[in-house]
Amino acid sequence: MHEGRELSRFFENVNLIATGSRQQLAFPQFKWRQVNAWRIGFQLFPLAGLEMLRRFCAQSPKEWSRDPARLAGTLLLISPLTVVGDRLVGGKAHDLLREFRRHFDKSPPRSESDYFVRANFFAVDAESYSSALTAYRNFTERHEVESLELKIMRYYYGRNNSHSAMVVKAKLERPTPRLVNTLPHEVWRADMLRKHGVSI
Repeated sequence: MHEGRELSRFFENVNLIATGSRQQLAFPQFKWRQVNAWRIGFQLFPLAGLEMLRRFCAQSPKEWSRDPARLAGTLLLISPLTVVGDRLVGGKAHDLLREFRRHFDKSPPRSESDYFVRANFFAVDAESYSSALTAYRNFTERHEVESLELKIMRYYYGRNNSHSAMVVKAKLERPTPRLVNTLPHEVWRADMLRKHGVSI
């Protein structure tokens, strides 16, 4: 049900773009069911997905920050296009990623929502560039933010730590091309979950 509703929102965006409308586009929140549906849409219509991301990026960072969950959810749509295997689509997605990168530094998080957004940006950056993995791990793999990492997974997947452990295990056992670069972080997550008493 959630996936169908989100795909409908995606296709509403496609229609707005196709008709030349400048109406504000919809984007997903930071929830797995929503993001996954939009990823499917982006795989079907990558050029439309690029245009959606281009319009989102063209907004001011002040506009982005009004809804951190929407910002985090939208950022997660970039890496499926950077690794899609199409040179044109991948190149344009990398251009967008570089534009977003100018707005996310590596300083300590200023709030919980700030951590959520930047941790996910660094994840997308690392999924797209193996050279960005160290920055992602340095930002996230610290004792003082372990509780936030656990919270991110519970919030995103909508379940508990045990469910998060099942997801991490699945990623390690059956990684998609998008996840190859970030497998070391998933290994760290698995160790962290065990440390917190969660079987994996």
